Amino acid sequence: SLLGAGGLDNFYLAFAGTVGRVRFGVASDFYFGLVRRTWAVNFSDANYTDTEDQNSTHFKGIGFHGGLQTTIKRWQLGVALGAPVTLNAETRLDYRFTVTEPTPITFDARLPLWYGFGASYQAGPKWLFATQYRTQQWSGINSTELLGAEGVDSYNLGLGLQFTPSFDRLRNNIGRIYYRLGATLNRLPYADVGGKNIAERTLSAGFGLPFNRGDSRLDFAVEYGKRGDAGNLAEETIF
Repeated sequence: SLLGAGGLDNFYLAFAGTVGRVRFGVASDFYFGLVRRTWAVNFSDANYTDTEDQNSTHFKGIGFHGGLQTTIKRWQLGVALGAPVTLNAETRLDYRFTVTEPTPITFDARLPLWYGFGASYQAGPKWLFATQYRTQQWSGINSTELLGAEGVDSYNLGLGLQFTPSFDRLRNNIGRIYYRLGATLNRLPYADVGGKNIAERTLSAGFGLPFNRGDSRLDFAVEYGKRGDAGNLAEETIF
């Protein structure tokens, strides 16, 4: 059997400001994480001994991203870009049956550049329409920098709308609820066992409940979708 666990996390520090009608933001990203893969062979015959090998890789690194946003009449337009990142990685191989301490292997892993843009349109006082697109060029990364995996150029396309019955703060909270619908289409950054791209499709619905007669609100949402294709050996339900 083969078991996988872990992932890459990050936190960031950001700075934002305004120059004329343009709003901008820049941020430094701090990446860290652990990916662990375990190979195990379990025998049903008592004459054989089970064995297990574990591959653990630690990552750390620093990156940067930023964006611009402006308002043109009823339109809000934005662009964002994240610089390529080189991560320091260290892999340790642990075997169940060994008499020597394993020597860690160090190498560089990479995260490719990403960019995206978005737009929203205020169609009157009650309706808001929005869309966004983001892509990342994983195919340009060598497999040795992706733990042996072959990357696939990924993208994310999202569409959404919002309806607000009233913005009058003197009305009760029920009359000022935000109602939202959305849909996404994604291509994941890896292929299936047959080498075919993996698509992900989702639908979502939610609402925002205002309180304190101000701009504060509680948001609730539910999402349903499919990842992969049963015809390509694997399909997963998202809920």
